[in-house]
Amino acid sequence: DLKLAETLVFARVDSSPDLLLLPTRLLEELTLSADEIREERALDRSAGEIARVEGRGVALEPLACARRGKGWRVVRPYKDEADSSRVGALLDLLVALRADRFASREELAPDAPDASASRAWLAFTALDREGEFLTRLEIGARSAEAVSRRWARVEGRPGFLRVDARGVARQLAGDNESWRSLLVLDFAPSQLRRMRVESPEGTMQMERPSPDSPWVDAGSGAALDQEKIAEIVFQLARVE
Repeated sequence: DLKLAETLVFARVDSSPDLLLLPTRLLEELTLSADEIREERALDRSAGEIARVEGRGVALEPLACARRGKGWRVVRPYKDEADSSRVGALLDLLVALRADRFASREELAPDAPDASASRAWLAFTALDREGEFLTRLEIGARSAEAVSRRWARVEGRPGFLRVDARGVARQLAGDNESWRSLLVLDFAPSQLRRMRVESPEGTMQMERPSPDSPWVDAGSGAALDQEKIAEIVFQLARVE
């Protein structure tokens, strides 16, 4: 049947005497290039898996941050509360990086990222909550073909990936001091269980057993104005 011959092809599995009939569309899928079926994501990790980040390079002075509760803390080169929203945004950008091209070291030399090179634009290492290594990403020179892209490599993966690192660059602007939290009291309102307020009018202590419970006077158990207390807590959490 001529029509059948046009839509099916004979195939044989190595070491098997049997012949198979396969649709020609399968051959079309098998002719995809190696790059077309490679994982485009630079990192196969989610931001939630990462509990410690360490970075260095031309774009960033040596810096390490670790999770603390729901936020982040700078642990090197100084110890202080970190701007958690900024650390989180950087992680989201790094995890979202996708390759638009792949290349070998021979194709890129001398522009390939190098773990031992002090000129690396950014070297990023991530650890989990147990301190175990998760992944390492090195971003190097700009692509000569597309100045908005940089060549990168991921430990454990062959070759190099070309990624758009402009968002990462914007997030890295500033020195290490700029990663400190500007909040005087760095806490989430839901964390509070007990407060003591001193004023010229006197001292008041209030408490609640859980975030969903109403605030009451710690001494008498009397009910308090929940809206006013919520506003106090909200303002305290925003003091810079």
